Amino acid sequence: MLTTIARKPIMVAEVASAESGGNKAAWIRKAYLEEIPSKFPQMRAISWFHAKKENDWRVNSSGRALKAYKEVVARARYQGKLL
Repeated sequence: MLTTIARKPIMVAEVASAESGGNKAAWIRKAYLEEIPSKFPQMRAISWFHAKKENDWRVNSSGRALKAYKEVVARARYQGKLL
């Protein structure tokens, strides 16, 4: 697993979720508020894959998804500073 070999901060270049097959807003909240902090504490940057291709991966594919995203990225953990 990456966390066992990584000694430096980690960045995920693309993350996304589709509306179909589940609850995208719940997925966003769980990923950002539970999974990332507990499993990847050294993660310092996450880039959302914002595209409509084979699925609608955009963060604003629904009002609920966009609201969830805005809520989680407003947390102090996700308010990084550019150096």
